[in-house]
Amino acid sequence: MKSRSDVIRSRDNVLVKRVARLAESARERATEGLGILEGCHLIRACLAAPRFGVVSLERIIVCETVIDLPEVRATLDAATGVPQSLMAEGPFARLGPVSGPNAVLGLMRLPVQPWPEPEPVRAFELWLEDVQDPGNVGTLIRTAAAAGVTAVRLSPGCADPWSPKVLRAGMGGQFVVSIEADADLERRSRIAPLTTHALALTASGDLYDEQLARPLALVLGNEGAGLSAGLLANVHRPMRIRMPGAVESLNVAAAGAVALFEVVRRERRLAPLGTQGV
Repeated sequence: MKSRSDVIRSRDNVLVKRVARLAESARERATEGLGILEGCHLIRACLAAPRFGVVSLERIIVCETVIDLPEVRATLDAATGVPQSLMAEGPFARLGPVSGPNAVLGLMRLPVQPWPEPEPVRAFELWLEDVQDPGNVGTLIRTAAAAGVTAVRLSPGCADPWSPKVLRAGMGGQFVVSIEADADLERRSRIAPLTTHALALTASGDLYDEQLARPLALVLGNEGAGLSAGLLANVHRPMRIRMPGAVESLNVAAAGAVALFEVVRRERRLAPLGTQGV
């Protein structure tokens, strides 16, 4: 870390303006190939991920108000070799909170190469069509990672999986599961060598009656409109979650969690899995 004499103090500093643009614009992130990690937790998760690590971090930016926090010092020590910038409270306030371990930002190089595909027979995928709320997308990515999903594929109408809000909700899930953005799900539903199971309120099939055996993809649609007619017409198994209570639908992230872990439960019955902490 640079000395206190090198602290960035101007809101018009080139780095301040650059990070602000990256935070606000998916196009800017795509052009620069960079995402923003907010807080020590995400930075440490990135550093620990085998497919990311130190080489994926372009820079770490720290608000001077938190430089002496033990968690911040530990994060900086873990990122040896990554350029680091110290920023005063005023300009940092343009970018994020100025107190606590979240007053640290990482500029992360976005992955450009797809992850190797697993053996087709082992595919367990999550497809999202036009899921627009960043919190829902991030939560679903995190849940997919926890359930052992092999790939998450998002249509062009979804929230950007590498936006700060989605990364924050994903809590590191983006670093441990393969993600494809701007996927043509309708085309993939016609050619992919797996069974597609779609949650839809209009379906007659029941989640708990389905076989849910790999290779499979769980398909979820927009928060309000659900799945498009074109994609719904191409999925193999439309199904719904039977709800005996006095509500007619679940939040898409909650519904996705129910279905993803129903797959896990079925597989555990056949071959017990190791347990992981929550």
